[in-house]
Amino acid sequence: MLITIITVCYNSEKTIGKTLDSIDRQSFKGYEHIIIDGKSTDRTLEIISRGSSENRVVRSEPDNGLYDAMNKGLSWAKGDYIFFLNSDDYLSNKDVLKRVARDIKMGMADILLYSIEYFGDGFSRKWILKENKGYLPTPYFVPPHPGFIVSRDLIIALELRFDLKYKICADMKFMLEGLQASSKNILTSDLILTRMRSGGLSSKFLSRRIKEFYLIYRDLGYSTIQAFEFILRRYTRKFVQFVI
Repeated sequence: MLITIITVCYNSEKTIGKTLDSIDRQSFKGYEHIIIDGKSTDRTLEIISRGSSENRVVRSEPDNGLYDAMNKGLSWAKGDYIFFLNSDDYLSNKDVLKRVARDIKMGMADILLYSIEYFGDGFSRKWILKENKGYLPTPYFVPPHPGFIVSRDLIIALELRFDLKYKICADMKFMLEGLQASSKNILTSDLILTRMRSGGLSSKFLSRRIKEFYLIYRDLGYSTIQAFEFILRRYTRKFVQFVI
């Protein structure tokens, strides 16, 4: 079994070193790490080359934004299971991939959802899921994409790609499409897979983000009332994450 980790980066010299280190020190070595660089002009590529690994493939070329680069990563991935680790995030400990591999072998789920811990915004915030097999998360409680692991078979069967008409929330549509199709073949876990830096693309431009959420829910067949309800519930849960 091979797990593909895809990292998209551009001028990430300040953070990518920790991302690479968290991958290189994993006790489980059955992975490939694909880096999609958008022709960085700082020291990003130099830092990547210092930590070169036989498990790592680096492609540096212009792209049409974050989600275009993520689609390239999907096209080049060879792993049986695939997930994205941002260039300013990192894996929570050296044994998390070992645990993921065990979970895959035990359940062979189409999708595995893991918990997330945020850092960098002055708040302690976690996105914690329950241990469960065959549980379909609600459309308003889907973890950020660094906690979403999907089988390559499902990606191929559904022709899953990031919808480039969405500039901020295409990752949510990608995940919801997969979750809808995989029905009950889903595993959720309270294991914190990734420590994720707050303040990314989807944390900005609140009004644009809400508009994209609404359009995505409508694209996926939900009614106007359901779309507004999901948005309200999503932000209510986000507030609760801050205060508990």
